[in-house]
Amino acid sequence: MVADLDRSALFSSAETVIVKIGSSALMKGIGNAGLENSQDPSPWLKSFADDLASLTADGKRVLLVSSGAVALGCTRLGWGERPQKLADAQAAAAVGQAALIELYEAALASHNILPAQLLLSRSDLEDRRRYLNARATTRALWDAGALPIFNENDTVTTEELRFGDNDGLAARLCHLVGADLLILLSNVDGVFSSEQQNDPLEDDFPEPLREIADPAALARSIPDETSAMGTGGMASKLAAAEVARHAGAHIIIANGTRRHPILRLQNEGTGSWIRATTTPKSARRAWLESLEPGPGHLMIDQGAALAVRTGASLLPVGILAVEGIFDKGSVVTLVTRDGEPVAKGLVAYAHDEASKLCGIHTEAIQDQLGYRGPRVVIHRDDMVILKAPLE
Repeated sequence: MVADLDRSALFSSAETVIVKIGSSALMKGIGNAGLENSQDPSPWLKSFADDLASLTADGKRVLLVSSGAVALGCTRLGWGERPQKLADAQAAAAVGQAALIELYEAALASHNILPAQLLLSRSDLEDRRRYLNARATTRALWDAGALPIFNENDTVTTEELRFGDNDGLAARLCHLVGADLLILLSNVDGVFSSEQQNDPLEDDFPEPLREIADPAALARSIPDETSAMGTGGMASKLAAAEVARHAGAHIIIANGTRRHPILRLQNEGTGSWIRATTTPKSARRAWLESLEPGPGHLMIDQGAALAVRTGASLLPVGILAVEGIFDKGSVVTLVTRDGEPVAKGLVAYAHDEASKLCGIHTEAIQDQLGYRGPRVVIHRDDMVILKAPLE
């Protein structure tokens, strides 16, 4: 028998938290007054900002995935529902993205937190170079005390480049940042069984499922209905949960329309919960181990080899020579002077720039390259140790 999930411990132990708010919940929470005056946030939006700020004050790295750009744009353009034509939907997104960030900026102002908008398409996370750029930007924003707010780049993304919806984007971001908790907020109290799907919005409806053991199986058994403005129904949330749990994140699917939705989850343990199948570090390690190294090699000295083997990042000062041609984000092998493989990892610099950094201290990177690049050539989170020589 699986022990009951300790929801309080899960919240307190989480280091990196992704919160996703759906269009229906956001639009209901903002209300007409908030749409008319973005400088005076609704009570719900203020409470939501309070919750996000509270997580940050607890020392957690918080990332927000916010739907609502298309819905806001449609409202401002006077359109009653989400357009069917791609060009119209992209036009609505272009209008709504500015409005969305404006609303968050006003709501977060009292906490001295700046919102930062990041728009992604699926290809941005499939290309290793852009993947590293997205992660580096997110870390830089956290270091600066800002709140990264992600959204699918609806203004230019075509169907073949879409995540499908922001639930899918949030799940993929769990892998990008090593999130250990994903909160999916919608306009219902959680997930209901396939027999309970008639109308979960009714006041007398049964309680949602407290814990879901197999989200993928449940997703196949329920309809994926969406609202007039949204794109992601409950089946898509369950599909996203299946991806996120294998990236090491626990998932909560809950109601986001009430005030202080995250605080309620912390205090009451409401919503439907899904356990992670691994840890973020284990999931990332398995992914890195699956990557085949290219022709690039970094020859490192004995001190760097010892540091890397004991969990340190690779600094420029430890590099003796660069061999082969490779791009930023490529998988390269670290070898000793004798050619013994030490590790493999995602390199932060292309071969020509890495060659200029051999043996220098991190403080000299900007002088050497003409710009302020990463302080490490391969971050420890992007590296796995090789226990035996490569074949």
